[in-house]
Order: sequence, then structure tokens, then C-alpha cells
Amino acid sequence: LAQGGSGSNKRDSEQGSEHHASHTTPKDVNSKPSHPKSKPLHVKPEASPAEDFRDNVPKVAIIGSGIGGAASAEFLRNILGENVDIDVFEREDHTCGRLGLKEIDGKVYNTGGCVIHPRNMYMVNLTKIAGLDHNDDDGAAQTYFYDQDKKYFALKQTGNDFVDTIWLLLKYGLSPIRLNWAVDAMLKDFDNIYALQAKGISFDTVEDMLHAMGGDEFVKMLQTSLRKYLESKSIGESLISELAGAAMAVNYGQNLRDMHAFVGMVSLAGVQPGLWSIKEGNGLICNRLFSQANVKVHTSTTITSIKRISPKRECEQVFIKYELSATDKSGHQIAPQQYDGVIIAAPFQLSHISLHGFPSMPIGAEGTYHQTIATFVNASKVKPDFFHDEFDPSNPPDVLATTPGKQFTSVGTENPTSPPEGFEVLGNSNVDTRVHKVFSQDPLKDETIKSLFGDDHGDVHPVNWKAYPSYSGFESRSMTPFNLDGAEGGAVAYTSPIEWAASAMEMSCIGANNAANIIAKAFKVRESAASKECRL
Repeated sequence: LAQGGSGSNKRDSEQGSEHHASHTTPKDVNSKPSHPKSKPLHVKPEASPAEDFRDNVPKVAIIGSGIGGAASAEFLRNILGENVDIDVFEREDHTCGRLGLKEIDGKVYNTGGCVIHPRNMYMVNLTKIAGLDHNDDDGAAQTYFYDQDKKYFALKQTGNDFVDTIWLLLKYGLSPIRLNWAVDAMLKDFDNIYALQAKGISFDTVEDMLHAMGGDEFVKMLQTSLRKYLESKSIGESLISELAGAAMAVNYGQNLRDMHAFVGMVSLAGVQPGLWSIKEGNGLICNRLFSQANVKVHTSTTITSIKRISPKRECEQVFIKYELSATDKSGHQIAPQQYDGVIIAAPFQLSHISLHGFPSMPIGAEGTYHQTIATFVNASKVKPDFFHDEFDPSNPPDVLATTPGKQFTSVGTENPTSPPEGFEVLGNSNVDTRVHKVFSQDPLKDETIKSLFGDDHGDVHPVNWKAYPSYSGFESRSMTPFNLDGAEGGAVAYTSPIEWAASAMEMSCIGANNAANIIAKAFKVRESAASKECRL
């Protein structure tokens, strides 16, 4: 989840790496792969000579190059056209943050956020803008829900819609129908955000945004437990514990008891039919969007602080500036640069940016981010005896845990992506490899891997990341505002508060659109104030 310069031609030597996003196909880069047959794929914009900023054109810095930063750049360019210069800053040596890719034996796999809902309008449109495709529908798959405490499958879904519906109704009564109604009703109100943002409406807080989308009910959902909310919809206890519990475990790696109703309902929408991912790999979208938005991307550049410089008024312009301090990849200080606006598209909890001269407010006090580990294992199959021989080893199901136990939250066969032509991949892609992905809260122990896949399993490739907020303590949480400078013409917007309502690629895009609207509104206020000053 990525900022601009003074226009000096010396920036290439003074700052971290500067790149101008190009329309050529990005190449994966790598430093010191952990295994000769496996490497993390990091997409880097191609380097090109530094260019000066244009005179008398507003300059905006975006901090963070993940989907929130990439969407911010695209939305801002769409709103303001060519009348803004945009810099993107990223502390890592690659773009796209938590949307990672990893090569294993010549094939490329998603390591971060994977699935997208068909009603996610922003991700659908941004994928098209980036020139990428939906993945092909692989057809229905078997999904088994496993109770790790009682050691049995609470539910088996065959992939046949008719058969599965009958089994759901026999096991849970009318609760599945009521749950489907509740999710559909929630999504209908959720969709209001698209019309509101299309009108240029921005929101200062998460609560303001949710109220505009779904009224008081959406706001109350932030402090209502998911269990209590589902019970109010007449949904039975067994479905709540098993199906809703599994959705929380696989989507967020957290217990049902720790989830508020809003994030819980978003998570339950995330197990509906029709989900998709980007065919070429989700991790390619960010650099494609930077290219389309014609921005400059500075990798290996860590923004350490933002200082608000008191505004000065002159005829034709209202001066409100923000000074960014940064270090390069070696930790050396970079000459501070000033911007007219800033979008922070990286959580304060992970970026540790300090603010100076801003109004007093709680910043990044919501809580911590939750550790998720995706472990890729080369193995011919999952051992049926781990699950008491309750499935055919020639056709293993995806297994979802009903709670995020000590062993895993999900186990399934992982299909590789289809990188575009020209995307450099090391290794022999013709190797016959079956890769399984296991999500867990903690690193998998060797005995767990052997129990799941046998002694003859192949290479193991863990990927550790701070995937989502930790939602426990929602009853009394105070969230950082979206608008960090509420003064007249203030232009510092923060995308990440939306994650504390629910964390998903689409939610990051909604936060990004809101940030772009905040910046555009601030620039309009400045322009109006400057015109009035001149008339006087």
C-alpha cells in the first residue's frame, strides 16, 4: 500500500530510486531468493531520467504504492486531469505492497490479497484500466469446513449448487436463506458509496462515510459483535459458529468473537459465488495504474515525517505547503521536499510517519495489524488420514477451519497466475509441480507440514505479512480521521482508516477515492480563496 520532489535534477543521487511509470510490461525483480527454485516477485517501474516539476501546477505526494496508493493516483488524475504533478513514495524496492507475487519452479502465485467480488465496482474498473483480465472460472470446487477442536468436518460442500443447497437447508434450516438476505441487503446499501463518490463527495471520518452509505445501522455495526448482529437476523447458532466462523478465519485469520458486524458482513460477502482474481496476478495492477496515471514512483524511499507549513496568501494563489522528510535505502537523510497536498496510503501502524504542525487528533491509535502467514508447499496431495480419511485423495477439497486454530486456517491447492508476455520468470515452467497454500497465524511446524503432506513433500516457502487490522476491542475503538488537515484549504488525506471498518482491496479503493476527493475539494477552496483575495 506509495510521494514527489523539488524539481532538482540531482534527485536521482539525493533520493531513493526514482522511476517514471511507463507503459511497457513490468519485469519482476529479485534480491537474494530464499531458495533457488523460489523467489518473491516484486514489480518495479522502469527507471528513466529525472524530470522537473512544472511551474504553477499543484504537486501532490502519495505515500504508499499498494492498491490504496495506486488507486489514489488513478482517481486523482481522473479528477484533476493533467493539472497536477504526482509523486509516489514507497519504502520498499518494489510496488504493490500487500498484493504480492511469488515464483515457485517457474510458475507465479498470488501471496497477498486474492479474491475480488463481482460487485466490487472499483476493482472491476481498475483491472480494465490496467489492461488486465479476470481469471478463467475453474468451475465449482469442493469445500470442507473443519472443526479443529472436535477433529471432524462440520460441513462438506460438493461444488454442485443444487446438492449443496439441499444439504445446507437440511443442516441449518432457513438460516442460510436469512443469511443470504442479510448479506444482499447490506451490499445494496454498501453500493450507495459509488454514486456518492462519483459526485465528488468526501468524508472526514469513517463514521460519516458509513452513515451516508447505510444510515445509523452501518455506524452501529462498528460496535456490534457479528454474532449478536446475525442473531438479530434470526440466523441459527450452528451456522454462525461453523460457516460465519470459517469465513472470519479464512478471510481475516481471526475469531468470530473478535469481529464487529460490519467487517463480518463484508467477510461473508467474500464467500459468495462469482469471486475472481486478476488472471496475470493481482500484484501487477499497481504499476499498471501508475503508468496510466503518469506519475513518478520513488522506491526505496522512506517518508519519516510531514510538517505543515502555515499558509500565506498572495494574489492568484493561497500557499499551504507540506514538507516531507525522508531517508533513502541506506538510511541517509534526503533533502526535504514541499507539496501542495499529501495522500497517506499506508497505515500509520506500519509506516511510523510523524506529523508536525497538524491539529491534535488520535493518529494510528486503533490497534495493531494481524500477522498472517501463507505457506506454499510442493506436494503431490494432502494426506486424507490427517482428516480421518474423509475424502478421496485423488480429488482433495479445499479445507477451511471453523476457527483460526494453532495449526491452520485453510488448506488448498493453489493455481498459478498467467503473467503477460514479456514478464520475466526464472526457472523451468514445465516442471510438474502441485503447490498447496496453507494460511496460518503462526509459522507452520515441521510436524504439521509432514502430517498434512507426508514425509516426501517438496520445498516449503513461507510468506509472512501484516495482512489486516486486528479487530478485537472494536467496542471502544477510536479511528483516525480521513481528513488530517481540516483547516481551510487543508489537503492531507489518509486512506487506511477504512480498513478498520473492513479490510479488502475494494475498501482500499474506496478510501483512495475519498482521499482524491478531499484533495480536489481542498484545491478548489484554495482557488476560490485566491480569486477572492485578488478581487479585494
